[in-house]
Amino acid sequence: MMQGKVGRIPREKVNPLTKIFLYLASVCAVGIVVSPVAYWICQWLIGEGWLQMLSGFPFHRYFTRTLQVAALTLLVPLVFWLRIRRIEDFGIQRNEQWGKELCIGFSAAFACLSLLGCGYVFSGVYGLRDSWEWSKVFQILATAAVVAPLEEIVFRGVILGLVSRAFGTVSGGIFSAALFALLHFVKPSKTDLGDPVTWASGWEQFVLLFSGLPPFPVSAYAAATLFFVGLFLAWTVVQTRSLWLAIGLHAGWIIAQQGLNGVAKYRAVPKDALLPWIGESVVSGAVPTGLLPLGALLFLWGGIFLWLRKR
Repeated sequence: MMQGKVGRIPREKVNPLTKIFLYLASVCAVGIVVSPVAYWICQWLIGEGWLQMLSGFPFHRYFTRTLQVAALTLLVPLVFWLRIRRIEDFGIQRNEQWGKELCIGFSAAFACLSLLGCGYVFSGVYGLRDSWEWSKVFQILATAAVVAPLEEIVFRGVILGLVSRAFGTVSGGIFSAALFALLHFVKPSKTDLGDPVTWASGWEQFVLLFSGLPPFPVSAYAAATLFFVGLFLAWTVVQTRSLWLAIGLHAGWIIAQQGLNGVAKYRAVPKDALLPWIGESVVSGAVPTGLLPLGALLFLWGGIFLWLRKR
């Protein structure tokens, strides 16, 4: 179990949680202010015959890329501000069994969600598609290879490690899981705000970040799934002092879920007709909803718990 009040550090003038919130606020502020400037500069370069590949790109793409660049750039001063000098400060240690944990996590997650998906298909909840582009297999594998390590490094490495370092692993697990769930619903609107782009355009895009939120109660079940997954993955990192098991689990979930979406389609009409047991997968089809997938994840958690206990 997660142990509270572990690894506390002396009190600072500005506590680490406040610093993290200031970091997130700074990323948003940079995105709001800089995105119009980036758009104007690129439009001028396009007019001069440069960067023709960006011709016709809508403003929301500039806003999204600006947020991403700001998040990566400002992460460096945040780490120094938090006095992080080595990876052990995040609660992560060298793991000689990284390959074994990666494979077991992947296999267990893939098998669990694949069995759940087969149950959906045989019960008629999902219907097989007439055709499927097999070229998407590479896309799914690439998504798992990039998204799983990246999100685990950010949420279970940096955020969990920083908050746990200041307030204990229980607080760190809850905070990282809540932030993990929240940020999955952040999706810049593709609404055309019209020309011309002004200084206010960045703010107009910012207030639309949650415009793609699924309708209630599907959104509530999706949030519950994401929060539960965040807690589960945080627990594995605390138990193993490593990200490899979490990366394997995350990658297995992505491939199984995206594979189901590729070969089958949710059939219930209306979409929430089978809730609270099963709902349509949301957030680009990556997040299953309902009590049944939550039960499957709980069963998987129990299996991982028994494996780690024996080890």
